[in-house]
Amino acid sequence: MNKKVKWTFIGLVLFAGVLLVIALAFFAFIFINNGAGLFVREFQPETQIPTKIEETIEVDEEENETSTSVEKVKEEPVPIEEISEDSFEEEKVNQNENLEIGERIKFSFAVFGDNRPNDDYSSQPEEFLKILELIKGYNPDFALSTGDIVYGGTDYKEIVERKFLDFLESISILNGKFYIAPGNHDVNNKTSRQYFKKLISNGEISYYYFKYQDVYFIVLDAYEEKGGQITGDQLLWLEDLLKILKDEKVFVFLHPPVYSILNPECITDGSLHIAFSDKENQNYLRYLFNEFKVDGVFSGHDHLFNREKILNTTYITTGCSGAYPYVSKDRGGFYHFLIIAIENDNWISTVIDVDRKLVEKITIPFN
Repeated sequence: MNKKVKWTFIGLVLFAGVLLVIALAFFAFIFINNGAGLFVREFQPETQIPTKIEETIEVDEEENETSTSVEKVKEEPVPIEEISEDSFEEEKVNQNENLEIGERIKFSFAVFGDNRPNDDYSSQPEEFLKILELIKGYNPDFALSTGDIVYGGTDYKEIVERKFLDFLESISILNGKFYIAPGNHDVNNKTSRQYFKKLISNGEISYYYFKYQDVYFIVLDAYEEKGGQITGDQLLWLEDLLKILKDEKVFVFLHPPVYSILNPECITDGSLHIAFSDKENQNYLRYLFNEFKVDGVFSGHDHLFNREKILNTTYITTGCSGAYPYVSKDRGGFYHFLIIAIENDNWISTVIDVDRKLVEKITIPFN
């Protein structure tokens, strides 16, 4: 090998070495900074996967034929148009006194919804992380989500898995179990549904019910067969279940609201934000909930807070726990969560914003 070729070879080796060092430094920087979400944080998901059905429930209808009548809610519902700055009390809620709800409370649970990031690569929103810290302070027995826990815009498996694991890592600070009604973003495609079933539903079916003390909780999947509808076997199952539980205390959780204030007439031509995709199906669910005196129906999808009582049922939309609000603050567009406290004859709904200010507290008799 002549001298010229030798020095050329040495130069190429040195140049390649420099490139290798730069590449290693770059990938180290990406790994340390989570690579815009391309690397999964260290996390043990098996400790966060909830057991969906706590017990098998067999209800004898004859034992439930006697029920005590209770007077209707005396306090008028607060539609979002009437929420003003005055609704946000200046004094922050005292977590240590458990909302000052007293010894009559049998148990409590938290409700939140639509905490998803704005894209597939961002972590859970800071507002949602703050809300989780606040929920932890109230120490509820468990938590329920009205859905849209991830963005769901891609079917790339590594990204989909990272998104769900990021949510599970965030919610792991809560002590109790959690239950989630799947949102359209959560099961947006086949890959997302597979990971929702694997990591969130623990391999179980995505609609179910469970009983906690003397209260029944029904979690529905509005995207199982047709987007924004409850149909097929799930609808038949719901009909039979509500008939059995007609004299019980019942809460229902599903992602799209059956009374959407952003689209009350269920217009599906794209001119308005679509909740339910079929008006007949939407109206039939309204009929079922009223006919069998469901106490409360909790939904998300509309990024806002709203509460209204229609006939026998109180409908609450809680869809702004991290995702950007769809309306102004005075119309319900503020980051928030709910603490629901259960008494013997009443349930107490307390709405708290991300700054720990009390927005609303109302006592509602069970049907």
